[in-house]
Amino acid sequence: MKGPNQTVVELWAGSSIYNLLALIIGICFVQDKPAWAFGILVGCLMTCYLSYHMAKSIERSLDNEAGASRIMRVSSLLRYGLVVLLLLVAYYLPHVNPIATFVGLMGLKAAAYLWPLTHKMISSFRKSEEEVQK
Repeated sequence: MKGPNQTVVELWAGSSIYNLLALIIGICFVQDKPAWAFGILVGCLMTCYLSYHMAKSIERSLDNEAGASRIMRVSSLLRYGLVVLLLLVAYYLPHVNPIATFVGLMGLKAAAYLWPLTHKMISSFRKSEEEVQK
């Protein structure tokens, strides 16, 4: 199994930018700073997994056109279930802020909106890197 494609890496970059901003802003306003930071980290890591899983689900459904609808439906339900499970676990763990976890999970939405910007930045970085290698 090969690694993540360029779009997934760009989503990871956008999610990381969003979560870094959420971490900095949140730390200025909350009293339990470690719980906030851990919640953001957990949400960010889950966002990275969800974007990778989504890309792999799309690849699998494109390989199997006959069962594509079923593959996407099951994969979507699995991702939603993981999000609900993560939020429940974050709610019951004393050292994790569930609101921060939710904010971290919203990084996937923010990454989708930031994708044109991150795509442009990463593409220009790769072009400049290729020019240096020539």
